[in-house]
Amino acid sequence: MENFKRLPAIRMLASELIGTVVELQSGQKDSYQPTIYLSPTGAEVNRVLIAGTAVEKEDVGSDNSFWRVRVADPTGAIFVYAGQYQPEAMKAIQKLEAPSFVIVSGKLSHYTPEQGGETIVSIRAESIASVSLELRDHALADISVHTIKRIMDAKTNKNVQCYYGNYDFGSLAKSISVLLDQIVEDSEQAGAVPPASVTALEVKPAETPKPPEVKLPEAPVTKPPESPKQEAVSPPQPPVKEPEKPVQDAGKGAPGEKTKKSRKKETAKGPAEQQKEAPGASKPEMKPEPPKEAPKPGATPNVLDDAEKMVLDILKTHKPQGTLAKDTIANVLRALGYAMLNVDGILAKLKSAGEIIEPKDGFYRAV
Repeated sequence: MENFKRLPAIRMLASELIGTVVELQSGQKDSYQPTIYLSPTGAEVNRVLIAGTAVEKEDVGSDNSFWRVRVADPTGAIFVYAGQYQPEAMKAIQKLEAPSFVIVSGKLSHYTPEQGGETIVSIRAESIASVSLELRDHALADISVHTIKRIMDAKTNKNVQCYYGNYDFGSLAKSISVLLDQIVEDSEQAGAVPPASVTALEVKPAETPKPPEVKLPEAPVTKPPESPKQEAVSPPQPPVKEPEKPVQDAGKGAPGEKTKKSRKKETAKGPAEQQKEAPGASKPEMKPEPPKEAPKPGATPNVLDDAEKMVLDILKTHKPQGTLAKDTIANVLRALGYAMLNVDGILAKLKSAGEIIEPKDGFYRAV
């Protein structure tokens, strides 16, 4: 059996996911070969990553538990499923409270009714994590940036032109604009700074370009030639004499003598100043610095960087649902645009600082 590489999760919005209905198949399909779908923006999709709000959940299984969650973002909604073959995701859904903000990663799934009709697109969950509003907005902003880049490249994608020639990219772009406006509004209400990716996109209504300023051609010079500005030329004035020094300065001696006297006075003051600095003289009291208190047991020193604080925030948000797997934490960070972080190192540092515990190997919980 050949070794198949695990495909990356494509960041997608619900509206584009719902329209991803074209299956790409090259040659004879192997039982181990993943199914690849072509999205309207040209992404080749097997695994996806989405962020939104878990609006409702339901156990739709008959013999065994098979959970379904409806996840919505500002562009649309899609169903997420998890059963006995996705135990981690199923347990997370069981503990999930609806509504709540979530980040989901999983495989794209298609179902076409036998009697015909539209293809139903859903996600078979691999992991699902409950997050804060701020983290959800960061994830949606990052997903929007990736979607916009694909839209810009779709015009030159031959597969897109072939299968999605009539796709309404304007509607998708408009929904992204509404989404980014909502993220900015959420940040303002929370008193927080909008995600950097939103700021980079400059979320502003489309401005009509200003017409170029039309400068009328200057008419040929018909004015009489201007004479030299005689009015500005004042009559010659006598040279200004420098003010004479007062007579009384003469009695004070030359400047050199004055400097010498001042130096003598300064020299004369030296011993008096030395007497003031004598050992018996009073000196300003130096207040001793209060002893630094040792950090209390369990308290984290103020040395956590932004990445560690972000991981701690993810675990604290998920605390009511119990533990969180390391892979799920990595997926959440990947959704936020931090795929290159050393998750193992961050978790080890938080654990040594007493901020998190590891009740089971590979699963973590905030203290």
